[in-house]
Parts: sequence; C-alpha cells; structure tokens
Amino acid sequence: MNEKHKEAIQLISYLLDVMNCYDSGTPLFEAAQSEAAEYLDQYVEYTEEDGNVVLKSSVEDQPESVFPEDQNPRDHESYTSLDTFNAAMIAEGTEQPESIEQYYAAWQILVDTGYAWTLQGWFGRTATSLLENNLIQPGSRREYLLKRGVQS
Repeated sequence: MNEKHKEAIQLISYLLDVMNCYDSGTPLFEAAQSEAAEYLDQYVEYTEEDGNVVLKSSVEDQPESVFPEDQNPRDHESYTSLDTFNAAMIAEGTEQPESIEQYYAAWQILVDTGYAWTLQGWFGRTATSLLENNLIQPGSRREYLLKRGVQS
C-alpha cells in the first residue's frame, strides 16, 4: 500500500464519519457521499468473482477535493459570521451547515479558539484528522480575532 492509498483510506474514513453525523439528503451528507464515492472509484476495486475488495495497483492523481488544500477555511464567509456555539453545533452535527465549506469553517473556528481541544475528546480527535488531511489550518487565535476586527 503506497502513501496515496493510505491518504485516500484516511479521507474516505473521515467522509464516512461525516456522513454518520448528518441526515441523508442534507447538503453536507450529499457532498461527503459524493466525494467518498469519487475516492472509492479511484482507489478501490471490487471483484465480482470472489467478492474481494482490493486497492487498485495503479493510482492516478487524487480527485480534486470539495475544499481544495490551497483554499483556507478562514476565507469562507461563515468563518466571520459563526460564533463558537454555532460552530460547535455544526461540528457535532446538531445544526445542519449550509455547505461543506461552512462545516470546515466551523471546525477552523473551534481549532483557532482552542475549543476543539477542551470539549469532549471526539472534537479533538476529529480536529486532528482534519488537520492531518489538510482540510483545515493549524490554530491561530490571532487570525480568529483579526477576521473579526479585534486587534490582538
């Protein structure tokens, strides 16, 4: 198994976790399902004969992510409009985000404010997974305050 396979498996696992947090038919569930299917099609092969699931041996470039690595979640409009309570509700799945970008912006807020590390353990583990997959940026309380017009 090469590094691209490992990265794809981690991302598919994360996307399945996202799907488990939201109701079928919601925008975030649909976006996660679509992206997971794209990765599965590219990296996983199901053989009809023996029913085995195997990793494809030739791996092309990864499909473009819903939230590209060069795009910063802090640049999404939700980053400045969400408060920490609503960000936590979106992250936990209690409140439905308007888009997958808003979902990542909510997690970015929790990391930047430090709440991702002080709430129940699941928040910290999920934030770590998002950071490892480059879906959010390392925490910056300064960036959080600056985006809200507060001088640090």
